[in-house]
Amino acid sequence: MSSVINSIQIPQLVISSWLAENRDKKIFMTPAKTDLATVLRYRPGQTSSQKIQKMRQGVVFQDFLSNIHELLAEIKLFGIPDRVSLTESRAAISSAPDEIMAVAFDRAPIGLHHVEIQNLAYPQTNISDKLITTAAVSLDAGDYIFDLTVGEDASSVEVRVVKTGYGADTNLDLLSKVGREIITADDRLEVFLTVTTEPDTDNVLQDWVTLTVRARQTGQAITFYLSDTSGDLVETLQLNRQVPSAWQARVFYDHRSYDSDFNELEIDKDSIVLKLFKPTKSTVNIEVEKSLEAVPEQSQSLVERFNELIQFLKDHKKDIRPIILNELMSEEAASLSSLKQIGLKALSDGRLGLTNRFYEALAAEPERVRQTLIGPDGFFTGLGAVLEGVLGRDIRHYAQPIEVVSYCQLATARSLLEEKGLFSRLSMIV
Repeated sequence: MSSVINSIQIPQLVISSWLAENRDKKIFMTPAKTDLATVLRYRPGQTSSQKIQKMRQGVVFQDFLSNIHELLAEIKLFGIPDRVSLTESRAAISSAPDEIMAVAFDRAPIGLHHVEIQNLAYPQTNISDKLITTAAVSLDAGDYIFDLTVGEDASSVEVRVVKTGYGADTNLDLLSKVGREIITADDRLEVFLTVTTEPDTDNVLQDWVTLTVRARQTGQAITFYLSDTSGDLVETLQLNRQVPSAWQARVFYDHRSYDSDFNELEIDKDSIVLKLFKPTKSTVNIEVEKSLEAVPEQSQSLVERFNELIQFLKDHKKDIRPIILNELMSEEAASLSSLKQIGLKALSDGRLGLTNRFYEALAAEPERVRQTLIGPDGFFTGLGAVLEGVLGRDIRHYAQPIEVVSYCQLATARSLLEEKGLFSRLSMIV
């Protein structure tokens, strides 16, 4: 096999030569308990096919989570002004909403702006020591406690190390435990595991794992520190090793450079806010318009993004259980009557479409359209709550099980006796 999956770098899948023997899998563990570490988790004895399926499924879930975050961001930026503020309210339209989105405040200057994102702001990042995944942990059995200080707030974190029995910890188990406890203690941090394949000191190929901890908020605004209280877990795993240093976002807006500690930037006398997602491939246009002129285009974009999520879930049924799709369809069904009244129609495949009636209602009854879509009981308000709920649950709840088929499994004494007994019973029946 000359080419297989050797590297997963979130959120993109990188394929390189097997001969390079340098597989890099990054497995995120989010504070919303989205435990992709378990979805992708390497288990001794898995076939190459099963491991590749796990890795592929993990990439699907990363794309899925990206789709959710982008849809939620667009829902939060979507607004329909009432008649009183029509002359003053503004809207900002991005030509590349997957790279940068914008919101304009009232009376922002109308016009076209050119934006480039050179780099995003990056948070403080700590990387642990590199350990062989399946090896037993070097720490003694028992409870280890360390202090986690994030900004000005300190928490006590406890991790139990198991050395004997069926549940004995490997290095991968231990780092997974530590990661889960950290994000449970403070949701301002995020954690992921990185698994690489490379030779050890005896030139024998091994799977190695490291734990990365970083601040969710970008830039240097939040710092954190880990220190041992009882035991030496932090020191042994080198969890307080900070690399690389945080740096600011750099953005060019109408050919002027701006730096920010966050991936959210207020510019043009604070009349426009840019929300940065990733470095731009080319110049992105941000057009500021009167809200009533921009809302039709924003509405179309929001509906299209919802439809893309529906289609994504349909295309990946073998990886994602239908629970989420069913929840979204239930939300749509509950709002369908009110959506029809403002000109949205349900397509046969569960997606939504905009009719001319929608644009007429938008011009004549903007308040009604706003209440139907983003009011307290609005469709997109409810949809956002469903998506936030998905992010708040364990991602394993949504992963389709991967079938395990083994053609070379050695029969145990018990299985041989069971097969012999079954053969005897069948012989008697014949």
